[in-house]
Amino acid sequence: MMLAGARSLLFAPGNSERKLRKALASDAHGVIADLEDGVAPDERELARELVERVLGESGPGPTRCLRINPPGPDFERDVALSHALPGVIVVLPKATPEALVALEGDAPVVATVETPAGLDAARRLAAHPRVIALMLGSLDLSAALGLRPREDGLELLFARSELVLASALAGVRAPFDGPRAEFRDHDGLQHDVDLAASLGLGGKACIHPDQIAAVNAGFGPSEAQVRWAHAVLEEYEAAVRRGSGLTVVDGAMVDEPVVARARAVIANHGPGAARE
Repeated sequence: MMLAGARSLLFAPGNSERKLRKALASDAHGVIADLEDGVAPDERELARELVERVLGESGPGPTRCLRINPPGPDFERDVALSHALPGVIVVLPKATPEALVALEGDAPVVATVETPAGLDAARRLAAHPRVIALMLGSLDLSAALGLRPREDGLELLFARSELVLASALAGVRAPFDGPRAEFRDHDGLQHDVDLAASLGLGGKACIHPDQIAAVNAGFGPSEAQVRWAHAVLEEYEAAVRRGSGLTVVDGAMVDEPVVARARAVIANHGPGAARE
């Protein structure tokens, strides 16, 4: 799937075989074996051996991803591990154009924007030929910018919108929102998902399997939206047969931009369950 239609990316610490295998058996669309923040520095060599063995096993399941460390003491060994895992997607933390240059190989990359320099370079990151998606590193970015958390999540409005615009300009898939740290706060997660989806993001990182269902459903269209989209296409096609480029559905004008939105709704009705 290469994450083209993915909505959920589940992090799993690379030094825990139990958690990694549980993640790979989950309903997440992608699993990120983490060698960075989720693993203490003195555990990383053992984590590399474990990740190589587990991710190297073939079989169905979520798309396999590997979060390496940024340029520094662990970078070269992590990159070497990515070369030993054909088909793996590299998740690059604290992404910058310079870090992408240093990242040898040809594996596709999810670039995590979580520093002021990364946010400033978001459009260059998205345009890099190896980058297939951007992901917001909301916790690190908030700390770096001194953002104060708000219940409505609007402290991250600019960052989320910039990643959406950068992705659209580069022609890559809609970005992934950052994870919600309070994994038992289901109402807060739902608010995050609704806000991010309304801003044009296409998925969200998860840190716990209990977050997957809400993310998979929330970034897909509701059944009501799907019914609306089918009604729009049917009525528009009938109007075109009558020689008109305009029609009306539920009291609203329908023209080509509305039709394009209806087609996008139906196209996004693939992986994951639709919301009621």
